[in-house]
Amino acid sequence: MLWCGCLLTQGMLGSVRYALLDAPSALLLAAAVVATERARPWIAAVILGLAGLARETSLLGTTLFLRFLNRSPVSWLRVGALGLVSAIPLLIWMDYLRSIYRTAAWASGGNLATPLAGLIWKARASISQVATSGWHPATISSLLVLVAFVTQVSYVVRLAILRRTEESAWLPIALAYSVLGLLAHQVVWEGSPGAIARVVLPLAIGFNVLARRAPWPVVALGNLGVVAGIESFVFRV
Repeated sequence: MLWCGCLLTQGMLGSVRYALLDAPSALLLAAAVVATERARPWIAAVILGLAGLARETSLLGTTLFLRFLNRSPVSWLRVGALGLVSAIPLLIWMDYLRSIYRTAAWASGGNLATPLAGLIWKARASISQVATSGWHPATISSLLVLVAFVTQVSYVVRLAILRRTEESAWLPIALAYSVLGLLAHQVVWEGSPGAIARVVLPLAIGFNVLARRAPWPVVALGNLGVVAGIESFVFRV
């Protein structure tokens, strides 16, 4: 089920269906995690730099370097240098775009909002659709993605509070994408089920890595996006 949660979730299948870069950037992020866990942080930084060119939010993956922090000032300089190496490719690309279009290349596009605003809007909109149109497949998919997201965030935050991080570098990444999802604007949540599952795809992957010892109801609820993914990938035109 954990592999299905990574490969068949709505975010992954949506990226494949529409030929978007969310899945490739998530793959590069996973490669950076592997390099970090094998004590190859500089290789991980280069990989994250490539991932940032595919999807700028991939630079949230630099949070995995926090595991190298300690009381030594050298560790802070090292982590800062790793973050800089990760960001350099995107900064160069943005400067190139600015030189061509003579305008700022970076803009959030109104995709960030007050914390929980987009989530609450989506919950209300989905409940309203059920009340007016009944249990339409598109509405069900939206609700499944919503429940999966809330479950994933709750579980990841619980692990962070209990400090049950042990060996995986996925926890800081999952936390970073949890914050991103909670800050997502209504426009990211719009649609059935919306772009949110693609935007926080690394959260779904991180959840499944971290949930290897979780109770099966938690795993099942956190992977309801698989049902939504299959429904939208197979049954929609």
